[in-house]
Amino acid sequence: MAESIDELYGEVNKRRRRPVDPPTQVGFRPKLSVPPPFDMLSQRQLEVARRISKGMTNFQTACELGLTENTVKLYVSQILRLTLTNSRMQLALAMAPVDWNEIEQ
Repeated sequence: MAESIDELYGEVNKRRRRPVDPPTQVGFRPKLSVPPPFDMLSQRQLEVARRISKGMTNFQTACELGLTENTVKLYVSQILRLTLTNSRMQLALAMAPVDWNEIEQ
């Protein structure tokens, strides 16, 4: 088990160092207060990601944010793609060192 956790941390650290091209959307404003790769996420995606990092289920997240469970699943897929993570566990580990209460909302 310890080896698999070390492997997950290794993957997360590799992905953090990987440069990510900014989106080419019209009106894109980088959020400087959010560390990469989380600066690629919308405010709503960040809200969902925060709840994933707390271990909340899609259902719990949906109830808390007033969304449908399918919408949360869509957000989770987008978040995993944008942050270059393969699972909710990797995402939670990637978010762990960040104090998300200090990030401007």
